[in-house]
Amino acid sequence: MGAESEMELYPELFPEVTQELALAKEPSSQGYLRPAPSRAHMVFPRFGYLPRSGEAHGQSRGPVGIGGPPSRRNSMIFAFRIPEAPYSDEALERLHKFFEVIEGIHATVEIFKIPLAAILGVSTELLLAVGGPIAGLLGTFLALGAGYASARADIAKKRVKMGFAEGFVSGADGRKWSFVKSLFWKWAPEVNYFDAEAGRIGQKAFNLGLASGFVQGSALTAKQKEFFWGSIATTLTRGDRMYYAGPRDSWPKRLWVDWYIKVATNFIKLYVKD
Repeated sequence: MGAESEMELYPELFPEVTQELALAKEPSSQGYLRPAPSRAHMVFPRFGYLPRSGEAHGQSRGPVGIGGPPSRRNSMIFAFRIPEAPYSDEALERLHKFFEVIEGIHATVEIFKIPLAAILGVSTELLLAVGGPIAGLLGTFLALGAGYASARADIAKKRVKMGFAEGFVSGADGRKWSFVKSLFWKWAPEVNYFDAEAGRIGQKAFNLGLASGFVQGSALTAKQKEFFWGSIATTLTRGDRMYYAGPRDSWPKRLWVDWYIKVATNFIKLYVKD
């Protein structure tokens, strides 16, 4: 979908995008510039624009702000880390297990708050009001007793990790949010016979991860997707290739779910810290 169509669907988003790009040029409190937009902005598949680091200043695209130390949050955005090059084992070695999901969620909230708010159906003000939805989620169980808090925290971390992975790989596959949501969105609390609240926490954590991962995966350029899917190809067995053979346009929904879960699991093994 072209930028003009995006503006027709989400006209209220684009004034804020323009403001975001202007702010990207201002010095940050750490004394270096935020990632700067390129002359030709990369169009989000469905939700606006992503600032490109360095290109507006004639520099190559990179994972850090211009002219200063790297930003911790920027380093948790895959579009600032994945090479724009064919896959290589050496490049993957530098990225192996680099990603921390909780930090990645915070980075998504900060840097992609407009598209994330759009797909979650909330305002950017609400998204940021509690320091991002993950802060509110974590606060839910940190205020509880030690026993339940520990168990609920473990559930939240596991579910947000899997949600992020499934969202990322489907976004990196060029899927629309409506399709991804139809496959994976949790519409009700997950079953937990011992702790009903833990089921609700698992539901919220997974959905937050799914949306955040989708936003980040969708932000990859075509060349970055080439590298990413090249890395995933190295993890597929002969049995995988046979099972998922056949024309993709004839796959039933169940096979798409199986495929993205398989790829998401391999994504975690390659990129996500244990």
